[in-house]
Amino acid sequence: MEETNFEKTMEELEKITMELEKGDLNLDDSVKKFERVWNYLKMQIRF
Repeated sequence: MEETNFEKTMEELEKITMELEKGDLNLDDSVKKFERVWNYLKMQIRF
C-alpha cells in the first residue's frame, strides 16, 4: 500500500523534530529545519 502525502509529511516532520531536539545542528541549520516545518504546517492549515 502506498503512503499518502500526509503520512510522508508526518514522517518528515518527526525526523526534523528529532534532529532539532538532539541539539547537534548549528543555528543556521536549525533555523532552516524550523522554517521547513513551519511551511509544512502552513500547507496543512490551508486544506
